[in-house]
Amino acid sequence: MKKLKFTILAIALFAGGSALAQNASDLRINEVMVTNDSSIVDDYGNHVGWIELFNTSYNTVNLAGLFVTDDLSNPTKSMIAKSAAASIPPRSHFILYATGDKSVGVHHLTFNLKNSTVIALFDANGRTLIDSVSIPKMEANVSYSRETDGGEKWTTQNLPTPSSSNWFEPFVGEVDQFKALDPFGIGMAAIAMTIVLGALTILFICFK
Repeated sequence: MKKLKFTILAIALFAGGSALAQNASDLRINEVMVTNDSSIVDDYGNHVGWIELFNTSYNTVNLAGLFVTDDLSNPTKSMIAKSAAASIPPRSHFILYATGDKSVGVHHLTFNLKNSTVIALFDANGRTLIDSVSIPKMEANVSYSRETDGGEKWTTQNLPTPSSSNWFEPFVGEVDQFKALDPFGIGMAAIAMTIVLGALTILFICFK
């Protein structure tokens, strides 16, 4: 009897862990580049528009069978390929290339982003909306991204960050605070001079 209870408990824990690992609701559209002339290239060396997904959870999430679309009236426009390669590890990124060619691999979508104004991610049932974003007009090689991975605020990025963490806002705040305290750079200059003089003093002592 005890063995049976242990077996049932183990199965329940495994099933629960598997369900959690496959929770697509933890995914977020994290960054989008519509016109790509000089950013990353796809598997075939081509510059194409791309979409970055981010897994906000601490479990691996399987993407296979999910849908990405730029037309909310057609939620099943492009299915992410059913492959073991289509998964995102915890707190990681996954790039989808909007090539418009459905036969070129897991990372490729069946539409391009030339006329896209919205990007949406749907669950495998083709009805449940996981995440979406409206895309503003942008110049080439500029991306539209969340200020922090999975965060609420969006911004345009002149320095896109495909497959890596987005701009870290608190760090920028610290820089702004430093600028406010030292608007003319006097403090920075004093620090630099102190470091140089200290280094020269050490060298003088060593050679003396």
